[in-house]
Amino acid sequence: MRRWIFLFLLTIFSVTLFANPSFVVIQKEGREGLAGPDGQEVIPPVYDRIGWAVGEFRLVGDLVGYKENGKWGVISTKNKRLTDPDFYQLSVFDDTHIKAAIRGSFSNHLFFGLISEAGKVVISCSYFDIQSLGKGYQVSEYQKGAILHGYINSDYHLVSPAIGHQIVQVGENLVASQDAAGKWAFFDHSGQTVADRFHHFTYTDQGIEVSKGGKKGVLSADGKRMLLPPVYKQIQYDTDWKGLPFASWEIRGLDMDTSRVLEADSVTFSKNLFLSYLNGSQEIVIDGSKMLGEMPVELKMAKAGYFIYKDLITEKWSLVKSTGQRLIEDQDSIYFDELYFYGNQQDRWDVYNRFGRKINLKSFESVQPAVSNYVPVKKNGYWGLLDFRGELAIPHKLDGIGTSHHNRLLVTYIGQWGLMDLFGEWDIKPMFDSMYFSHNLVVGIAAGGSELYSLNGSRVLKTPYRLEPRHSYLEIIESDSLRGVVDTTGTILINPIYEAISQMGRHFVTKKDGYQLLFDSNGICVVPKSDRVQQFVSYSEGYYLIKKDDKFGFVDEKGKLRIANRYDQAQPFRESLAAIQLNGKWGYIDKYENLVIQPIYDSVTMFDEQVAIIKMNGHFGLIDQTGRELLPPRYKYITHRMGSGYLVMEANGKMGATDRKGTLLLSPNYSSIKETPNGLLIVNRDGDMGVLDMKGFTRIPFHYSSIEVRGDYFIMKKK
Repeated sequence: MRRWIFLFLLTIFSVTLFANPSFVVIQKEGREGLAGPDGQEVIPPVYDRIGWAVGEFRLVGDLVGYKENGKWGVISTKNKRLTDPDFYQLSVFDDTHIKAAIRGSFSNHLFFGLISEAGKVVISCSYFDIQSLGKGYQVSEYQKGAILHGYINSDYHLVSPAIGHQIVQVGENLVASQDAAGKWAFFDHSGQTVADRFHHFTYTDQGIEVSKGGKKGVLSADGKRMLLPPVYKQIQYDTDWKGLPFASWEIRGLDMDTSRVLEADSVTFSKNLFLSYLNGSQEIVIDGSKMLGEMPVELKMAKAGYFIYKDLITEKWSLVKSTGQRLIEDQDSIYFDELYFYGNQQDRWDVYNRFGRKINLKSFESVQPAVSNYVPVKKNGYWGLLDFRGELAIPHKLDGIGTSHHNRLLVTYIGQWGLMDLFGEWDIKPMFDSMYFSHNLVVGIAAGGSELYSLNGSRVLKTPYRLEPRHSYLEIIESDSLRGVVDTTGTILINPIYEAISQMGRHFVTKKDGYQLLFDSNGICVVPKSDRVQQFVSYSEGYYLIKKDDKFGFVDEKGKLRIANRYDQAQPFRESLAAIQLNGKWGYIDKYENLVIQPIYDSVTMFDEQVAIIKMNGHFGLIDQTGRELLPPRYKYITHRMGSGYLVMEANGKMGATDRKGTLLLSPNYSSIKETPNGLLIVNRDGDMGVLDMKGFTRIPFHYSSIEVRGDYFIMKKK
């Protein structure tokens, strides 16, 4: 009989059965209500919907949602309306809570809150989102383009406002919140902060491993005690926590008067600023004081009392003075020139003077390095020039701004290049496809050839050929790639009829039909093609080393053959002697071709302060300009040092040092030797590093695994 009654109700009310088998949604004439387990109506079918806006039908306690006139409210299975239909959306949050949403007053954004199983709003509908987190709730707000998070405990008290970029549960009783600077703070469920200002952490049952600026330490599992301070390279746990230290570096002045110790993986130095690298982070030390030591940073520039760094957590750039004063902060990028700093945020540029003051009122699309005191700036697709007060000296009307020279600018206007002064006046009107400066001249290039102008706009040369800048002249290039020379006054010195041109000394070397010619600085040919010179090799002390008929000799600056081409090889003159090779052996001649030192050596160097390195029978030695042996050829290798002496190496690889006269200063007992700018020697003795003076006395003992010189300091890693 009960079965027939139930089927009859299905026919009358068109019942819908959902996930909860005890209660069913019933429908009548497009309206919905609720029937209990016995099939009896508990909520009459007078609502638009019974259930939830999102998700399947289920009860929260004895509560369910109802929809009326497009809005949702909460009703009990006893047909008691606990809230008015004030909500845009209702859904099941968990077994004891309903997630409710309303629309914002001035937007279509939804704002969420929670309703308890008693039907009370326990978290107001004021959050961008709500999620369960441990014993409480993560609440989120949308602020200035970012979603920030806070924490509400199980008693529905806000213990951390929505200012964190990330919130996570730590163990059973702690929550960690990360701020905009990337630092984590730990607080318990009552809202009490137990520890803060850490960049990274890892939770274990034995404790919380934390790091600050690359240095690691350990908190107790409840966060209330510091078991190991954050000063270590690595942390280990066996039966107890143990910290492994960083390498110890001693910084000592070259004058030996100043000393300090830094703990780090490595240390570098630039302009009184030390960088300590700690597990990928950088710690900046200026004049002995640590700056930004708790921030993982990347240094971009350190110059003239300023440095630019990138915060590796926020990925933002800042400018700071060496005094610690922050001038520019939180930029997407920063760059600088000699006069200004430039900061970029969201593809918009601002200009700052050396005091860190922004000089422009409105930001620019792009900027370029300053010209004198003026900054090229782009706005609405066009370029102008900004002065040091932030006012436009040239309005935004130019297509582009190129290079500058002596307060003149190369600019493009309506697709053509011209020359303009810093006040916007044309010296050369825009009529060229391209332009460049060369030797206080301006070169304009168009389809008809090249034109050469002075900086005041006076034309000094017009040619159908191409002009290209060289170190002290212009190269004129004919259409068939034949080349000539134009001097810095615009005079054609050498017509474009040669295959190649280069400058050697004060003269020009050209090539034609396989031979090289020599022209003086006035364009007069002093060595013609008929002399059949294969190559001008080099110039030194008034003599050109030449190759002719596959032999080597010398001519003077007038082209006169001074030393006949009779040698197999030769080197340039140095200190009035030139090394020459005959029959496979090397010796030296003077400028009158007197054989000063017989050709008996396998190889030689040019003389340097009257001493040369020679090689004989596979060994190296030293000689003076008379050929006298200063150091007999018995060494595996000899190289010139920075100062007045030489490094020598024995056959066993051990190194020593001599003075200029070949007197042995240090016996060859060292693995390596390196001279410092103040005349000391950094030496390696079987892996132990120390510093000696030129007499062999110890200035820094052999207690280090590495020693380097940076600026005015020794940077030494302790063993």
